[in-house]
Amino acid sequence: PVVVAPGGGRLPVLLTTAPLSDARSLHLFFDLGAPPAHTDPASGPSDDGHTLLTHLLGHEGPGSTFAVLQDAGLATSLSAGYRTYHPGHCAVLEISIGVTQKGEHKWPD
Repeated sequence: PVVVAPGGGRLPVLLTTAPLSDARSLHLFFDLGAPPAHTDPASGPSDDGHTLLTHLLGHEGPGSTFAVLQDAGLATSLSAGYRTYHPGHCAVLEISIGVTQKGEHKWPD
């Protein structure tokens, strides 16, 4: 699906920046649609299936997504969680990966 982005653009959008330091990171954002309106925003998204997804993606044990990327020399860190969470309106998942120099060049793969 095509989503209208702020400023009238369309998603997906690739945004790159000129580095000011040696830090390398990749941030991926996914629109998960609207969580159920009855979800209490104060308690967070603990009662929906997306929470399991964030825990699985953020896990750093043997066999995890992070372990595979790290073993391949592509990543130094990985975290996953909600960037935005508004019951009845929208939920955006963010996956942040600290990438190595090799990972920086291979991220499109």
